Amino acid sequence: MILYGKIVDEPRYDQIEETNETYFYITVEDLKQNKQKVALSYNVSNDYEIYQKGKNIRAEIKVAEDINLNIATKINFITKQELIDEALKEYRKDNISLDNYINVCKNNLQNENTKEQNNLYNQEIKRNNILSFKDKEMIENLTEDEIYRKIESYLKESLQLADIDTDIIGIQLVGSRTKGTNKEISDLDVLVEYNNSEIHEDDFFNYLNDEDDRLYINGVKVDFNPINEERSGYNIKSWLKENYNYEKNLETEDEEEDEI
Repeated sequence: MILYGKIVDEPRYDQIEETNETYFYITVEDLKQNKQKVALSYNVSNDYEIYQKGKNIRAEIKVAEDINLNIATKINFITKQELIDEALKEYRKDNISLDNYINVCKNNLQNENTKEQNNLYNQEIKRNNILSFKDKEMIENLTEDEIYRKIESYLKESLQLADIDTDIIGIQLVGSRTKGTNKEISDLDVLVEYNNSEIHEDDFFNYLNDEDDRLYINGVKVDFNPINEERSGYNIKSWLKENYNYEKNLETEDEEEDEI
């Protein structure tokens, strides 16, 4: 078994109760953000100083089931980019989630210079909204255009930070705030159409709506609903027709297009 991950604690010694033997171990956070205790076999260097907290490793592991212990038979130190690349491979194989992959990226992109060096993709963020609600104040003291610009900026920064290989080909405000039926605590709902069908809609949803790092606009929580036509069969227009009674708005939009 191969283990990729980051050393997240200082190396320690422990004792196996069954055999009363002392062993040297490191704690590794794997690609799924699970912490694993890894003992070092006799043919692996047990030089305390080289296993520094924060270093990334590739370890060949065997499992001693009788004492419930992972034992590393070989360890190589790897770069941040190598760990990110491996996480991307595992995500594409469906072995880890999009959230797992993004967390590996975040934990290994520590400053702006590193981000610039490691950004794999130059994502395009398009608005292309079908319906317009310029007559409604969806968020106090903000115009519809200002709201969209804040959303676009957030999406671009988020995709670049995590090196997610997709373009956003449409953004559409929906929900109670566009209808004027919202309460003061209502979220702002945003439909996001993207073009990379390798990315699961549920995974993208969980990333964009992560409670620890989600978007708020003037105190209003933004709730993203990502859709991909190849995965669900919906683009923004077909989703709106099926889920919302927006005929009046669509007629207004069609008239504006005819005038152009």
